[in-house]
Amino acid sequence: MAATIEKELEEVKGKWQKTQQELDQTKSELHDVREELERSQSQLDEVLGELEQTHFELHQLKEKGGQQQSESNGEVEQELEETKAKLQETEQLLEQSQSQLGETMGVLEGYQSQMEQTMEVLEESQGKLQQKQEELEQVKAELAQKQSGSDAELQKELEETKSQLRESEELLEQYQSQLEETMEVLEESQSQLKHNQKDLEEVKKDREETKLKLQQTRMELRKLKGDYQAESIIKDLVNVLQETTKEEKIDLPQNFNQGSLHQHQRIARVAEYCVQIWPGDLIEIGCFIGETTKLLAEVAQKYNRRLMAVDPWELGTQNCRGGEYEAFLKNIEPYKANVDIVRLSSLDQKAISLIKNRELCFAFVDGLHTYDACLSDIKTVDHCQGVIAVDDLLWSPEVDSAFHKGAEIIQSRKLYLPICREGYLLPKI
Repeated sequence: MAATIEKELEEVKGKWQKTQQELDQTKSELHDVREELERSQSQLDEVLGELEQTHFELHQLKEKGGQQQSESNGEVEQELEETKAKLQETEQLLEQSQSQLGETMGVLEGYQSQMEQTMEVLEESQGKLQQKQEELEQVKAELAQKQSGSDAELQKELEETKSQLRESEELLEQYQSQLEETMEVLEESQSQLKHNQKDLEEVKKDREETKLKLQQTRMELRKLKGDYQAESIIKDLVNVLQETTKEEKIDLPQNFNQGSLHQHQRIARVAEYCVQIWPGDLIEIGCFIGETTKLLAEVAQKYNRRLMAVDPWELGTQNCRGGEYEAFLKNIEPYKANVDIVRLSSLDQKAISLIKNRELCFAFVDGLHTYDACLSDIKTVDHCQGVIAVDDLLWSPEVDSAFHKGAEIIQSRKLYLPICREGYLLPKI
């Protein structure tokens, strides 16, 4: 508000100064007019004086003319003519002076009227200026009063803030000290944890090795006692499969999905059972996008074995529409160091030769779902010392027929639970 009044006051002062200048100019012009009027009046007085003098001289001439009319009639006439001419000039000058005097009086009256208006504006401006000055002084007084109160409040708040800041700094120093102590304890704990983790890893490794040796020892002992028969393997496999078959269903809408809920985990558990008993690597024929492959690769990595992954990943072949190989590589990424990829058909002689030359403890057959192709794959992995799993018996009649025929050809006992989609060919004992 003070700023607004200050601005208005400056505007009024400006107007007043301008009006004062106009008034001074008007006074100067009025002074000039008065001087001009005085000069005109002086000239008029001179003309009137001359006129009276002329009348007086004319009167004397008339009197003198009556006495000396005969002697100087010619001279008087001439002088009279000169006097009349001078009189006419004087009258013209008088008329001009009177006209100029009228004009001057009109201008003077206009200046007087303008001066009166200017004086009224000036008086009004002075009144407004006085009012604005009073308002400004009032605002300044109120502002000073508020400033005084605000300064006191601000000073009080400042002191309170400083006090709180000091308390916060003290509290921060305490927290920093506690934090340093906590960090020291944490570093000691982390160091101890790393040491314990290292010890734990070693213990786990020793436990797995001991477990594996114990399992192998038990199997060797069973062989020595003559107690290691196909029935024992069947019993062991049933125990392995039991946990994953509890939740399987055979009444799903599509036969393709029956027995599939936990098949990947089930295959991996059977493979882990085999690597604990027999030497050799694992093989999967027909990998698709690698969902089972990654679990088998994890088993291979855990027991320091290798996994052969055989699949052509060729467009137009079974279920291959593009992108499957890339998805496969992404799935096995964490275990790729333990996976040997054979990108060939399992019916290719080169692939068969590679498989035949590899010692195997577990085989998972999930290649082309035709009778001839499935039977050929079973024959290719016939040298496997452990279990051969064959997928999709539950929904593919040709694969089911090949499974039974293959068991007959390689002289292997069969384990087939109708709740599972796969069947198992047991090792020859």
